[in-house]
Amino acid sequence: MLSEQALLLLWGGSAVGTMTFAMGRDRNPLLWLFAALAAGPLAPLLLLALPPVCRDGPPLDREAMELCDACLEPVRRDRRQCRHCGVVA
Repeated sequence: MLSEQALLLLWGGSAVGTMTFAMGRDRNPLLWLFAALAAGPLAPLLLLALPPVCRDGPPLDREAMELCDACLEPVRRDRRQCRHCGVVA
């Protein structure tokens, strides 16, 4: 049987691991830290079941994109500046 200290260490380590995993999936890390502290091993399973958050908005169609003249990365046609190299359009 695990001692109390070992159990607390595993519980806290699992919570920190869940928080790190949440950051990688674009979720709120503090919320998931507290969820993992409260729910224990169920929180990472729930996080794994949820899809990653897409914060970029809906995907753009190809007509709305063009290649940057400087770095040749795809950028929006209506941009002010390339997000990859910083060249002003």
